[in-house]
Amino acid sequence: MKPAFYSILALALSYTSASAQLLRQPATVQALRAASLPKHGMALAARAASTTVLRPGQITAYGYSPATKQWEDPISLGYTYNAQALVTQEVAADSASSTPYYRTFTAYNAAQNPLSVSTQYYDSGSWTDDSRDVSAYDAQQQITLQEHQEADQAGNWITAAGTRYLNTYDAANHLTAQTVQVYRPTTQAYADSVRYQYTVAATGEWTSRLTQVPDGQGKWQDDERWEKVVWYNFAEMLVASVDLQVPTATGQWETVARQQGTYTPTRWELLTQHQLSGSWENEQRQLATFDSAGNPTLAEFDSWNGSGWDVILALENQYTYNTDNSIRFKIVSFDFGGTGLQPVERQNFGNYQSIALATRANTRLAAPLLAYPNPSNDGRFTVELPTTLAAAHVSVIDGLGREVAHQAWQGSARSQLRLDLSSQQPGLYTVHVQTPAGRLVQKISIR
Repeated sequence: MKPAFYSILALALSYTSASAQLLRQPATVQALRAASLPKHGMALAARAASTTVLRPGQITAYGYSPATKQWEDPISLGYTYNAQALVTQEVAADSASSTPYYRTFTAYNAAQNPLSVSTQYYDSGSWTDDSRDVSAYDAQQQITLQEHQEADQAGNWITAAGTRYLNTYDAANHLTAQTVQVYRPTTQAYADSVRYQYTVAATGEWTSRLTQVPDGQGKWQDDERWEKVVWYNFAEMLVASVDLQVPTATGQWETVARQQGTYTPTRWELLTQHQLSGSWENEQRQLATFDSAGNPTLAEFDSWNGSGWDVILALENQYTYNTDNSIRFKIVSFDFGGTGLQPVERQNFGNYQSIALATRANTRLAAPLLAYPNPSNDGRFTVELPTTLAAAHVSVIDGLGREVAHQAWQGSARSQLRLDLSSQQPGLYTVHVQTPAGRLVQKISIR
């Protein structure tokens, strides 16, 4: 379980720029195109959550030629959506001739988690199965299986890679342990890879994680441990601070690194430091930035050189919007090894569809609760609330479970709440926002 913006960095790591190469890697294409439909807020329409959203029916993608400094080789991508505005079909075709290249189909379960993503290629007037990714979930909607399967010449699906998750829960349905198994093509069977054991608070948030690996003799051995975990937003897997420990030869645990996260509506940072001669030294940091519409604008991975940060990997998105806040086009730039951002792809969005979202049972609030600065030096915070809220009751609970502040809030255009805890002692607090649609919870701390 990692902070949510790891997915943004994973996208940067998996990015492939050349259009011709993308056509040979449908799984990569599918991931990129899914990322083109922003997940951080309902940003293809307006930032606010709504019962009606806009989704593009078509995206035209161009590759960038450094030699000619022109956008070339356009590919047309057409999209179909379900009642929850999730992509169910994508068709890639030549932009000029409309000759199809490939298409993908995505199926979801009742909780709108993807069950399968199937890819077919178009060849000589017919569609041929190529590959599919299948997933399964338990009753708590935790992932239990992820498999990549490829079609053989007889049309059978052959598992090429896979991961299986064996989840354990307590009486309150909180995840307490997870064994991860990976598929071995040589034996055509799953084998243990890693096991996680969680210490879970009454709130359902885990406060420590023990990682174990097979010792080669049928037993588990300790590998590392996350301790003193403080969450900025557990639901979004955004960590405020955590210590990383490793076992010593004497069986003790030694803290060797720590991570600290800071978050605002437009910037997320995760800083990793290691212990050197009894003091903390910077090691690496991961950045993610967002524009005012909530769309990701930068994913960056940096390494500390002793006096400053060196860019190891960066992906930048530049957006141009229509008057209704839908995306008109996006330019993607990439930097590998600190050579500077270079444009690699342009995506033109069009044929927008207005989709009235179907009602779903147990729907979570669409927007996360954000508080900043966090930690606060003076006890004063700004809390960003979903713009769709008409009213809410806000309470603050200290580390002993006592309510130290409360207030009623009425919706406004800014959807911001000023929280003054300057009279409180330094420590960890929890903000609870009770709304007609459910409860939002956010950890904050005062230095």
